[in-house]
Amino acid sequence: MKNQAKEVRHIILQKASRDGGHVASPLGTVELIQALLAVFDFTKDKITFDVGHQMHAYKILTDRTKTFGTMGKKGGLCFYSNPHESPFDFYIGGHAGTSVSAALGYALGHPEYASIAVIGDGAITGGQPFEALNQAGFLQAKMLVIYNDNDFSTLKNTGFLHAKKRLRKFSQSLGFEYIGVVDGHSTNKLIKVLRRIKSKKNPVFLHVKTKKGKGYRPAEEDPAKFHYLPPFCQKTGKITDETPDIFGNAMVNLACRLKAKHEGLLFVTPAAGRHAGLQKLQQLFPTSVIDTGINEQHCVTFCAGLAMNKNKVICFLPATFLLRAIDQIVDVCMLNAPVVFVLLRPGIANTGPTHQGIYTFGSLNMLPRTRLLNPLNINDFCAML
Repeated sequence: MKNQAKEVRHIILQKASRDGGHVASPLGTVELIQALLAVFDFTKDKITFDVGHQMHAYKILTDRTKTFGTMGKKGGLCFYSNPHESPFDFYIGGHAGTSVSAALGYALGHPEYASIAVIGDGAITGGQPFEALNQAGFLQAKMLVIYNDNDFSTLKNTGFLHAKKRLRKFSQSLGFEYIGVVDGHSTNKLIKVLRRIKSKKNPVFLHVKTKKGKGYRPAEEDPAKFHYLPPFCQKTGKITDETPDIFGNAMVNLACRLKAKHEGLLFVTPAAGRHAGLQKLQQLFPTSVIDTGINEQHCVTFCAGLAMNKNKVICFLPATFLLRAIDQIVDVCMLNAPVVFVLLRPGIANTGPTHQGIYTFGSLNMLPRTRLLNPLNINDFCAML
């Protein structure tokens, strides 16, 4: 098992260092996936990953070792799970918060197979997992929710829930049997625990502790950087052709000027700060940068409340996740709340069908009281903002 884990990590690193991509997350779940495949039979049992970059080892260890190098390329594998790609995939897992809902759907009325959701401690801050856990506990569905606890989403986690005692009480309050904390890098321990859980008929919440970037020192030391990055030298971890963060640097300079004019200006994001220079900005204005966690709906309504309370608010929202908060954006329009949305990574993306920013204009053009500005370059952006 140790040799296999080492080989899987080598394949993940080889692919990511050559083409860029997710590194730290897939390295952290290798032993967990080994154990799951040893205990369950995913030709009949069902598993959903939240989100799909946790599942690279699963792709390698099911039927996609030879094609793993094609991931993200035309005609190649998806970055995330996709039932159209493989019979071992059961949901298109590109967005945070979907796994428990999908697993619950698979669990109801099918005692002949196991239904499992693997969700990270970053993804669980969204509203949808809470809704799904609440219903699963009420129905006492036969399912397993594996909580992958590595202290990170794309950045360091935010929120009240993450402590062990709180998690135990939280899951138990929703009708789950809590088991944990289990070492997520001991395949043998995980196999023993999973075999015990397999015979249970009730909903189980398994708390697994992992290390993001496990087995690769540069990723262990800087898991935020190695969440997703361009091609890099596998030996040193240095990016091969590092380009300056033009947008992030411009955003920091502009924000300083804006703060001088508007002291109460707030910068808010649903865990997308690494794409907007907000990490640097938080060091300068620690009380003015708010990361709500991965929860676009809450984040937008929170921004509306801030704006209606005489604050000036800039919300940094990935265009790829815009549709998750469209109802809340409609509320902002009806309120005529003074919120500025900076939509990150709009247009066509190279990260697969779940991460396209092409719906921005079609969705927002129909909304009242909005002004859409599309900058040509960084100077345009600064002038518009």
